[in-house]
Amino acid sequence: MNQSASQGSLRLHIRFDSEARPFVRHHQRARTALSISLERLTSGVRINRAADDAAGLAVSSNLRTDQKSGQMALRNVHDAMEMATTAESGLVEVADLLQRMRSLAVAGASETIASEERSYLQDEYGQLLAEIDRIANTTTFGSKRLLAPKAIDLLFMIDTSSSMGLEIPAFRTEIPAFRQTLLDAGLDVHMGLAGVSNTVDFQDGTTTAISLTGDTAAFDSVLSSFAITGVGLMDPYSTMLDQTGLAPLVGDNGPERHNFRGDSQKVLLYAADIGQETSLSGATETSAALALADAGYAVHVMTRAGFEPDYDEITTATGGLLQQMSGFGVGFDVMLDNIAQDIITKARPVSPIEVQAGIGSGAEHRIEFGVPVDVTTLALGVNGTDVATLGTARGAIDLLDTALDSVGRAFAAVGAGYNRLESAADHQEQHLMALAGAESAMLDADYAYETSAMTAAQIVEQAGIAVQAQATDMLVAAIPALLG
Repeated sequence: MNQSASQGSLRLHIRFDSEARPFVRHHQRARTALSISLERLTSGVRINRAADDAAGLAVSSNLRTDQKSGQMALRNVHDAMEMATTAESGLVEVADLLQRMRSLAVAGASETIASEERSYLQDEYGQLLAEIDRIANTTTFGSKRLLAPKAIDLLFMIDTSSSMGLEIPAFRTEIPAFRQTLLDAGLDVHMGLAGVSNTVDFQDGTTTAISLTGDTAAFDSVLSSFAITGVGLMDPYSTMLDQTGLAPLVGDNGPERHNFRGDSQKVLLYAADIGQETSLSGATETSAALALADAGYAVHVMTRAGFEPDYDEITTATGGLLQQMSGFGVGFDVMLDNIAQDIITKARPVSPIEVQAGIGSGAEHRIEFGVPVDVTTLALGVNGTDVATLGTARGAIDLLDTALDSVGRAFAAVGAGYNRLESAADHQEQHLMALAGAESAMLDADYAYETSAMTAAQIVEQAGIAVQAQATDMLVAAIPALLG
């Protein structure tokens, strides 16, 4: 190639390159636009990456968060509505039983009833009373009691060292009466018993005589043989944490395990004639008090005078009572009754359930629901009634009327709560539809627009390809002339 041809080729290349650059730029833009349109049409979404619309993506993410939280809130409301239906079914049965009991009381209030017939009335009346408490305590939604206070899970932890030789017989005598007081209050009671002394197990300081149970016969059988085991050392803090499973220690029988029910009032009753004598772990009164309080345990302690400082922090932190054993096995009935009354008082009034009906943490996002309601015989005021005599039958009529009024108020509370929840559910559903619409408007691709944009980009790209091919042909045709 001579010098003039080489210079001509260079000039042609420079001219072609300078003229082609705008064309290439527009062609690349068309290809990019076509790619974006195809992506949006295939995904159905306008924003496929943050670069597409950074602000829009942030807003849509918040909308999606609200939708997911709102769906869970709606589920909460529907669950509460089902809970109301369950409570209502129990109330219907209780009302039917009270109405039958009133009929029996009316029959017994007449002097035309003979003593033998009156005993028949009383037999049925007593059964109906017991059935009301059974229904109240077993009408549940999951583990939540709807017509009665929380169940009571009470674990006795009693020092079995030799110095308790008079106290343990007193416990054997008084514990059944203590339990009956709780049962008479319409409470569902499970009780357990453990011996405390490192004589029986030096590793964890306790031995479980019987785990928590509602079988009164089985418990009383074990209680009747509960006795001292010899001289031992006490570590109240470690043994409480071990028996509750909060910080289990491995003893002769492995870690102690008790079936504390999920929705129960969990109670420990610790009795020892002395305070802390040894340490089985790093637990202190402060650490044990915090752990037990956080886990929802109430700790009642019975101990001799002078040892109260070893237990005052635990009982105060957990809301329990500290009772002084002033005599050797004397006054246990009074101390246990004090503890029983404290348990009964804290079981009532029944705190209403709060339903998380919104997506926020504020009180305005929660609804206080009308359950649980307490329709045990104690709460209704009919636990001590009977129709065994003319006078008691006549007296029961007014008390049963009051009880029926109470059940009527419970119906009203449950019904009103259901209606409010139904409104909350409707509102939440409408809100979710609005959120879904807003997110759709923000994210969804406009198929009409994207189709036309894709068509335009395809035309530009195809035209570009044609022009590029034509330019290439022209360049190829010019090269021989330049080289010749």
